[in-house]
Amino acid sequence: MIKRIENVDSKKGSGVITFDVDVDNSGAADEDVSALIDHTNFVTHVKVPPGDGSGQSLSHTKHGLLTFHLHAEKGNVSSGDVTLDL
Repeated sequence: MIKRIENVDSKKGSGVITFDVDVDNSGAADEDVSALIDHTNFVTHVKVPPGDGSGQSLSHTKHGLLTFHLHAEKGNVSSGDVTLDL
């Protein structure tokens, strides 16, 4: 399971949010990560092998300076509020 979501970022206009995850002691994750952005829910499935949680991504269709958070469904953890110019 995912135990932490960090390094949330996006290049303006790219339609993609990038992030890294840390996993629990099992060393792997296989779960959905979602973001509610401007009243629209976006979801990606994260399947992470042991020891490699970097370089995850979530596609979206929103633009502008928006605040949101990423949430891992099984791990029930969040990135906390993030404000990015999407």
